[in-house]
Amino acid sequence: MENICTTEDVIELWTLPHRKPPSITTIWRRTREGKIPKPRKIGNVNLYDRREVIRLRDEALGVTK
Repeated sequence: MENICTTEDVIELWTLPHRKPPSITTIWRRTREGKIPKPRKIGNVNLYDRREVIRLRDEALGVTK
């Protein structure tokens, strides 16, 4: 369960320092652009793979390890 996150967690992961958090509209736009993986819908909750969200975020922001 530690590798699963909700939409709220994705917003927290994508919030940059000293900036306001992205809106749900921005999250869905980034999903369509391929910067956030497509969620799995369980009931009425969207669940994301945390490792994939972090990997794609770092790739989109140009952060390398």
